[in-house]
Amino acid sequence: MNKNFKRKKKIGFNKYLFYRVDAPTAATLLNRMSLRTKVIDADTLRVEIPVTRADILHFCDIAEDCAVAYGFNNIRKTVPKTSCIGNQVRRKKRVCFLLQ
Repeated sequence: MNKNFKRKKKIGFNKYLFYRVDAPTAATLLNRMSLRTKVIDADTLRVEIPVTRADILHFCDIAEDCAVAYGFNNIRKTVPKTSCIGNQVRRKKRVCFLLQ
């Protein structure tokens, strides 16, 4: 049975990644990761996911593959725009105290 699924989602890689990538570059990177990719227009790609790639479920998984092909060491390191001060939850403190 041949099923053709057409699903367009206009979410750019730039929302998920910390570097700018255009459609032809993204297509080249995804082809390196064994994802057949065709450029439809300036901001739309058609990505064919093979059955052997069961780890790809969502758009963020495709963006992650693009980042892997680009190279994590090539992404510029930046300080986040937001900050928070973390602390242990009270329950976790009690559990740690009881385990000692």
